[in-house]
Amino acid sequence: MNITLLTLLFIAVNLDFFVILLFLLKKYSFRSTLIGYGIGMLLLWFIAAIISQTLHDLLPAWTLGILGLIPIYMAIKSSEEEATETSHKSAILGVIMVYLGTCGADNLAIYVPVLSNLSILETIIGAFYITILMILSTILAQKIDNLPVIGLAIEKYGEIATRLIYVIIGVSVIWESNLISHLFQLMH
Repeated sequence: MNITLLTLLFIAVNLDFFVILLFLLKKYSFRSTLIGYGIGMLLLWFIAAIISQTLHDLLPAWTLGILGLIPIYMAIKSSEEEATETSHKSAILGVIMVYLGTCGADNLAIYVPVLSNLSILETIIGAFYITILMILSTILAQKIDNLPVIGLAIEKYGEIATRLIYVIIGVSVIWESNLISHLFQLMH
């Protein structure tokens, strides 16, 4: 197992999520964000491990584009539907859904080939290692978020920016997966 490769892998698949993480830390508690992020990340890691070792030929990659609908839904969901006080469980679920929606297809597409070269033990050790990286990145995001200039900008423009980022990510996941072209091919 190559630690440098795992570090680069983590950075590559989570770099775009880092900006969203700043917004999530404004909306939810550090603990809920950390737990939701960790569950979402590890869920994708182990799904990718299962796919890479046993089911890699079952689903075509374009079907993962359907995950792009999750961030789009979250962007257009009325803010009136959101409760003023979010429970701990729903905050964790919210972060999990944001992570899966924004990173799901890309992470699976990148994790599957990398994990196909790892043993089960290396996959478990890798999961532990990326969890440490996830904790460190969440702490870093919280420290950056606590800078007054960043905090004010996120407070003022955070909701709009988050919705815009969700739509962009959702559309890009759908587009990059070739979901639309495959659906058109199926209809003809």
